[in-house]
Amino acid sequence: MVSGKSINSYSFKEYAKLVSVVPQLSSIKQVDYKVRDFMVEGRTPYLSAFTVPGIKEYEFSEKIAKKMGVEKYLDKEFTELSGGQQQLVLLARALVQDTPIILLDEPMSALDLRNQSFLLKIIRQLSVEEKTVLFSTHNPNHALLLGCDVVMLKGGTVIYHDTAERCLTKENLYHVYGDSVQLTECDFGNIATLVI
Repeated sequence: MVSGKSINSYSFKEYAKLVSVVPQLSSIKQVDYKVRDFMVEGRTPYLSAFTVPGIKEYEFSEKIAKKMGVEKYLDKEFTELSGGQQQLVLLARALVQDTPIILLDEPMSALDLRNQSFLLKIIRQLSVEEKTVLFSTHNPNHALLLGCDVVMLKGGTVIYHDTAERCLTKENLYHVYGDSVQLTECDFGNIATLVI
């Protein structure tokens, strides 16, 4: 359901104006053209069937590229980029789509710590801009740092749903991860740490 309607009741174009998706990097097929052209494809839902993107669409795309720090890649082939750079371009493309709902499937998986921090800041900013961002992660710290709502899954089943603070407790983390993770208090709140 999106906005009280089944997703099956939307046309592809209507749905693409509501929800953008950033898949796992491993699911992306070979993209053998420039980042600039790949990103501007996010404007497709706003174009008529036989219209190609124009100056306005490319300018909007470049504005998002600057916001995401990927403007230096615009004239590179997507396949020339590292996994982390590709992941940032995928998110930038979703922002070019300009939807109120953004789904991110493990968006931090290919990112180094600096870019994970940057992406968490972008997610926080998007929520300030009243975008709904849903993302999957295997790292409880991402949710703890954002202080967002959490749905914890185990074996594909929802076992907890609450705020990060109430959901990511020692007991709940133990239920999901066993004794391989512990919750540690620090100056800025709780943090999940690995136990070896």
